[in-house]
Amino acid sequence: MKKVIVIFALLFAGACNKPSEGDCRKALERIRELTGTANIQGGADVEAAVRSCRGNSSKEQVKCAMEASSLEQLERCGIVGKEELEAIKAEQEAERKQ
Repeated sequence: MKKVIVIFALLFAGACNKPSEGDCRKALERIRELTGTANIQGGADVEAAVRSCRGNSSKEQVKCAMEASSLEQLERCGIVGKEELEAIKAEQEAERKQ
């Protein structure tokens, strides 16, 4: 019985640092604004991203993403991978040159 309680406590403690669905949606919107993809519609993709955010991100990472004002700040949040951001930056740079 003690083992069950300890396991439950550990699972519950891990879940305490998970962001809310609303915060994940706000962070996702901010990421889309910073990456220039805010006007692209993708209902199923958005829902998958929200689920991924809730399962893989901490409250601190999501809050950081919500408050980011540049891609560099977003990268420091640790919610979007460096390779993904580098690809986005390259695309944005190519668009500016056109």
